[in-house]
Amino acid sequence: MRNEKLQAQKESLYADYGKLKKQVQEYDVIKRNIDSILQTEKQPERERETERG
Repeated sequence: MRNEKLQAQKESLYADYGKLKKQVQEYDVIKRNIDSILQTEKQPERERETERG
């Protein structure tokens, strides 16, 4: 009986883990997109600096 409870708890935690892992992957994609956007915004500034020089 105790073993069944532990098994149910394990399955529940595994389901939560799966959801959280997927969420982390989505956040990683968002972070990479933001980093990419910030990178492209910085590039023109560098180009302007070299034109002035």
